Amino acid sequence: MERSEIPFTNDHFAAYCRKMVGHPYWMGTCGYKATKSLLKTKTNQYPQHYSQSRMKRYYQDIENKEIVCDCIGGIKGYAWTGGGDAIISALNNDLSISCVYASHGCPDYGANTMYRWAKKKGAAWGTIDSIPEIQGIALYKDGHTGYYVGNGLVVEWRSFSYGCVETELSKRPWTHWYAFPFLDYGEAQFSQQKEDRELGDRVLKKGCRGNDVKALQELLIHFG
Repeated sequence: MERSEIPFTNDHFAAYCRKMVGHPYWMGTCGYKATKSLLKTKTNQYPQHYSQSRMKRYYQDIENKEIVCDCIGGIKGYAWTGGGDAIISALNNDLSISCVYASHGCPDYGANTMYRWAKKKGAAWGTIDSIPEIQGIALYKDGHTGYYVGNGLVVEWRSFSYGCVETELSKRPWTHWYAFPFLDYGEAQFSQQKEDRELGDRVLKKGCRGNDVKALQELLIHFG
């Protein structure tokens, strides 16, 4: 069996992301069926995103029986539905989606917190200039997440206006990449991690190097 057919491999996740291109972005969602009750809940939760001027499009998504996500909701929806197959099967039809909250080792974190959590879990990561040619890794910039699908291409639930789109890695302002601890990357070889950690990312010990060590030294000098 090909890795792209095996759930929770990086190849399977990348294939899932490609299948979701063209579907809508709803802030605060993780692979949910677009319904009136969901729209009401999210409007109360994020009124600035669910403005009256956008309602016509939201109701069109409901009529089209869409599955909706935000940027980090792409990976959460995949993980919480056992590998995304239930989401693909329910696109634009009346099928329901079985979802187990925070399952398969994927926590309910936002874009920034998921990036910090993965690093603390020991996942491979680095600055964008060191990105390996490995599909299924996350792309990160402050407040936003995308997913690398290989050959210089990224799938991202970009915004309300764009929806889920395929973009070129080199044309978007990503700053870092990282691997998801709960995906199987097989024999993929990750490049050397960059030591650009922020203070608080890890417990500092003798011999540690990086930006966090420098920041701590500066604090000690300042308060010394």
